[in-house]
Amino acid sequence: ALALFMGAPPATSEGVGVLGSGLFAAMEDLIPQHIKDAVEDFENIRQVWNSTFSSLPSAVESIRDDIDAFAETGAYDRLVRAVNTLLIEASAIVSKMFPEAVGNELARYMGGVADLFDGVGDGIEAFSEGDSVAAVEAMYNGVKAAAEDLIPAHLQNDGTFRTMVAVLDGTVGDLSRHVLEYKNRMAQSNVCWKSYRGRERRRPRICDAGYTWDGQQWCM
Repeated sequence: ALALFMGAPPATSEGVGVLGSGLFAAMEDLIPQHIKDAVEDFENIRQVWNSTFSSLPSAVESIRDDIDAFAETGAYDRLVRAVNTLLIEASAIVSKMFPEAVGNELARYMGGVADLFDGVGDGIEAFSEGDSVAAVEAMYNGVKAAAEDLIPAHLQNDGTFRTMVAVLDGTVGDLSRHVLEYKNRMAQSNVCWKSYRGRERRRPRICDAGYTWDGQQWCM
């Protein structure tokens, strides 16, 4: 998906489709089997999921705008915002179309993915500023926040988090390298970059005017 978002112009719809398919494939391994068995046609969830993701860039203008901005400047925060918007919008749509147990699992899973992607984004920003310590800390915190969404409480410990980091190391390393290389190419066009500042990662409970917390992951 990242390569498609880097095109000139970016292949936004195709990239979002690839992202959606990849997320669903990973999600299948995380949803408990008894929940899958409780759904008459689990394959229908895949089809609705994919069609929902594919339609979002046309339905939500900010997604396309943010991906366009990333393609033009390499600003990774715009890509992170686009992906988070995708997750929020898709969660709101898909979770209401299926039984509560499945909807809750989908929302929990997408919340974990958002936390992980946020951490990777913060880490890449820190790496680009030359702060490798802050970069590692940001990525670790993203993994930790994702784990708190996705794995049982009794398994949430430093050993588990380190194992997850080790498993993700190759993928995250490749992602970071590609984004930083792209960002450096864009820097030749005299683009100005903001400095990195770490931020605390917490789920919202109080939402802005016009939005309501769904009780689990999102302000909608």
